[in-house]
Amino acid sequence: MENRTQICQLSSFLSLVYLLWPPRYAIRNGVVKLTGALVEHGFKDGNAEKSTDQNEDTSEEHTFGQKPNQQTKSMLLELLQERVFDVSSFTRSKVMQTYVQLAKAKAIPSEHLPTVVSLAADRLQVCFVFCFKFVFILTEFE
Repeated sequence: MENRTQICQLSSFLSLVYLLWPPRYAIRNGVVKLTGALVEHGFKDGNAEKSTDQNEDTSEEHTFGQKPNQQTKSMLLELLQERVFDVSSFTRSKVMQTYVQLAKAKAIPSEHLPTVVSLAADRLQVCFVFCFKFVFILTEFE
């Protein structure tokens, strides 16, 4: 029985390696999209009221001085912030699209807004520099 467990663990590990290497932007895009959906729809005020009715422990403060839902939402937003620096331009673009969607839904907490605005401005600056460089290269051939 122990041998079968080790074989299953090894095969699942190899499957994961196959999925993640070479880096597949489609999987990372899916993770970004799912993270955005969780932030947008998973932490509505109605859900918090229902959970406090069912559980009295949700009012307790956790290690970072936040309620569990706030802490989870912050961790998900930090995950999105990390993906802004992904190697794939498709994933970086999907993160910006997700931020736009979250901003329209007013799902970004005020303490994360300065960081998000800064990341968006940096992304615009990189795109502007790339476009400027491309125009410069094109005018060089005339």
